[in-house]
Amino acid sequence: QFYYPRLGPGMMWETCESRLRAGGNETIRGVRVEQIAHYNNRVTRIVGRTSQGERPSLETHACISTMPLQELILALTPAPPSEVVQAAHRLRYRDYLTVVLIIKQADVFPDNWIYIHSPEVRMGRIQNYKNWSPEMVPDPSRTSLGLEYFLWDTDDEWTWSDERLIERGIREVAQIGLVQPRDVEDSTVVRMKKSYPVYDQHYVQHLATIRRYLERFHNLQTVGRTGLHRYNNQDHSMLTGIY
Repeated sequence: QFYYPRLGPGMMWETCESRLRAGGNETIRGVRVEQIAHYNNRVTRIVGRTSQGERPSLETHACISTMPLQELILALTPAPPSEVVQAAHRLRYRDYLTVVLIIKQADVFPDNWIYIHSPEVRMGRIQNYKNWSPEMVPDPSRTSLGLEYFLWDTDDEWTWSDERLIERGIREVAQIGLVQPRDVEDSTVVRMKKSYPVYDQHYVQHLATIRRYLERFHNLQTVGRTGLHRYNNQDHSMLTGIY
């Protein structure tokens, strides 16, 4: 993702896509990568699948991957050596769910985010998007809060309906005294798998095994939090992108 000053998050992708298109570069969305074919230490073809079951296949001269390293390794065809595949299977990721509430208040609290330590509620953190940038909330009389739940996709809450999750979010944010339920104007739920690379006691060893293997490719570069299995913040991501 790219951030351009004075653009809200809903406009980021459209702006990037329009600039790519202006340079004669096509963008394709809604395709999940399933196979990354390679030959003689070069990625040669990407095969994906759309939600309609179509399987587009694209030749490639260079590949920049933000996929989780685990998924990247398992998609490579031919498959890497067994020790590399085993290392990929042993990388772990934390999943992430956000209940987003639109509040009928201009200001709720002055921070960008706050961590919630109260044991009575399940949420772990609250994002205040307007305080990151006022452009992220189009109506200055409103505030957008992201109630963050750190989960595994095997947890029961991951499969709850959006309505049930929103009900819990409103109840919890009222319980800690930040917002009254009557002030919630709108809401939605965002789920993101493998959002957080897990730094367990063995990840450095597994990561080194994978990196040694990927270094042989001449036209493959991994980037981003999941592509590097590095828990870096957005400012670090932008800096590495510039480098």
